[in-house]
Amino acid sequence: GTCAQDPTGAAGGDGSCPPSTEREKPRDDGGDGESSSSSSNDEEWSEDDGSVNFFTRENWHTSGNNENRTVLDMWFNLKCDEVFGRGPRPVPTAAQFAESIRLYNSIVADEGRRLDASAEGIHVGIEVRQAEDKGRGLFATSGIGRGTAWRDIYTKTAIFYDPEHYRRFILGLEVEMACDVLQWAYGEEDDDERPRMAVDLDEATMCNDGGREGGNVGCDEGDPAMDCGRYEYAMRDIEAGEEILCVYAHFDEPESWEEMGLE
Repeated sequence: GTCAQDPTGAAGGDGSCPPSTEREKPRDDGGDGESSSSSSNDEEWSEDDGSVNFFTRENWHTSGNNENRTVLDMWFNLKCDEVFGRGPRPVPTAAQFAESIRLYNSIVADEGRRLDASAEGIHVGIEVRQAEDKGRGLFATSGIGRGTAWRDIYTKTAIFYDPEHYRRFILGLEVEMACDVLQWAYGEEDDDERPRMAVDLDEATMCNDGGREGGNVGCDEGDPAMDCGRYEYAMRDIEAGEEILCVYAHFDEPESWEEMGLE
């Protein structure tokens, strides 16, 4: 495919076409209701009801510069609205995820943050297929009992403290994969409250948002049987064929994008 390293400029048209899989983007829908776990950013997320599409030209603050500094610059310069406008996005192959990990490892200097492409981060049977009105989604292939660790949190998670590293990563990917990653990535703060970008480079990245009411995986920090620093768990019994739904409000820190100069 065409490499994103040399984008050809801003997308044509008025850019008003929203991505067809907008719910795969953690920043698009905060959900509502109650949950068995909590997060310090719940108040911020209560203001985001999913009605705002971040990938529109009205939000493209640096459009006149035609630079690849913000996620919106990269989105429009890579013509991602056209990529998502072609129809349902295919499921990335294992080879595509492995190549993404290889690229990430070549950019990040800290060996402790490099990823092992051969490691297994998901511990339950899942399949990825199109979820109605959401794009791609994760579905259990067999029942998952409450309290089962369904995945490791960081085994396949690329983490960027340097915004320039994140830009290099996006622009080093094949164009369509770059557009996917721009939707999948989310902001975080580490234990020292330093902002960082993160994106899961395995099938877990396609876990859709169930909101605080509908999410069925996560972690309860009050449960001594759960290791919330390492795993995510089934928060209730999940039946075979049921969609696995995350709660984006429990891990995304929207302010991190601005703090890192990416929004």
